[in-house]
Amino acid sequence: MLENSLHVNLLLTGIVAQLAAYPQPLLRSFLLNTNMVFQPSVRSLYQVLASVKNQIEQNASTKKDFPELVTDAQEFLLSQEDALISRGMLEDPLGAHNGQWPHDHEERRAQVVLSSKIKQVTPYPKIPPQERNVVFATVLFTEFLKELAAIAQEHSILSHVPMEE
Repeated sequence: MLENSLHVNLLLTGIVAQLAAYPQPLLRSFLLNTNMVFQPSVRSLYQVLASVKNQIEQNASTKKDFPELVTDAQEFLLSQEDALISRGMLEDPLGAHNGQWPHDHEERRAQVVLSSKIKQVTPYPKIPPQERNVVFATVLFTEFLKELAAIAQEHSILSHVPMEE
């Protein structure tokens, strides 16, 4: 994961998250159960994630400015998301635009044009090219763990809801 580009890591984490969210008990158990016992040559998702965490911690301990680089990468990715939302190229995850619910397409278009003129896109962070993959992978890793935790919690809640007949 640390050697992959941001694009590859986004695809990889997206696929794993979709598989984990799929409501199939065997697949869910294979991906989200931390107590599963596999054959010695097969690593669980938990073991792989623990290994990636250790690699990130090892990289972070060798670079003095690693926390600042991660913060810069987070701000850059958030600004990219905001820029895509303001241009109408990405749906707002909450369904609202700038906290307001647009009443029609014309109002939304006017908001997009106005906000795109106002917003300044954060310049590409000054992360050395040899560290770029590691820094972006670190940001993506933390967000991916949050997503997996939310999926596991959702499965837990849904497993206690009685099925409708």
